[in-house]
Parts: sequence; structure tokens; C-alpha cells
Amino acid sequence: MSGLEIVFLVGFASLAVFMLWSLVNLSSSPLHPVQRLWWMLGIIILPGVGSVAWLWWIKRYYPRRKAADPDWNPADRHHPSAAVSGRPRPGRGRYDRPQR
Repeated sequence: MSGLEIVFLVGFASLAVFMLWSLVNLSSSPLHPVQRLWWMLGIIILPGVGSVAWLWWIKRYYPRRKAADPDWNPADRHHPSAAVSGRPRPGRGRYDRPQR
């Protein structure tokens, strides 16, 4: 084995361990099951990026959000203190035709 093969082997093994840790940690997280599924797909589809994003979420985002709003529960999707994001969307009904 050459040095380059060893580097690739160690890199692949560490990425696999990091992914496995992320998935195990995610399985015991306080998330809604649907959110947990999306996180798992992200970790599997984007191995390094998904695992780093999960690490950021549990180490940075979750503690700060919990400190700002102690009643915040990520498993409760309809919590009244949930921040509304994005632009307002019109109703699903048909739009009124302009008057001529």
C-alpha cells in the first residue's frame, strides 16, 4: 500500500465513523420524527456536509434557541412561539380576475 492509499483509507474510515456517530446521535434527538427522517437522508446523501450540519445544529443552534425560548420544543411543529419564515403565500383559491 502506498501512502496515498493509506490517506484515502483513513479518510474514508473517519468519514464512515463520523456518519455513524451522527446517525446514532440523531436517533436519540428531541426532533419530530419527520424532521429526523430528513436529517437522516441529509447525512446519508451528503456524508460529510450532512454530518457537519448535524454537529452544528446540536452544538450551536439548539442550545442558543433553547436559551432564547425555554418553552421551545423542536418536536412540537405547531408551537405558538415558532418563528414564521418566508414570504406570505396567497390562499389556494383561484385569484380574482381584474375588473375590466
